[in-house]
Amino acid sequence: MKEKRFAAITRSDFAKLKEDLQFLDNALKTVLLEYQDYFRERFVEGLSIRKYAEAHQLNRGSVDYMQKKFFSALARLLKERDEAEGKCRLRKPAQN
Repeated sequence: MKEKRFAAITRSDFAKLKEDLQFLDNALKTVLLEYQDYFRERFVEGLSIRKYAEAHQLNRGSVDYMQKKFFSALARLLKERDEAEGKCRLRKPAQN
């Protein structure tokens, strides 16, 4: 009930969110370990691509590429999880 008061989600949606966050946490500790610091700095601490690049002495293109690789690896893991559980949580690609 406490969560519902602060966030506009249902109890079942909260359970799904918690499950997804646990999955992401586990993935960042194992398969996506190489992206753990990147994820924390960019998405938890909120550094922009420019500030992340400056802090790590990279150019913005390198950080963009790292982000693309991270999202591709995460999408692959999510797809594998969906296939293993027989569910489809990812949005279907648009049909042309």
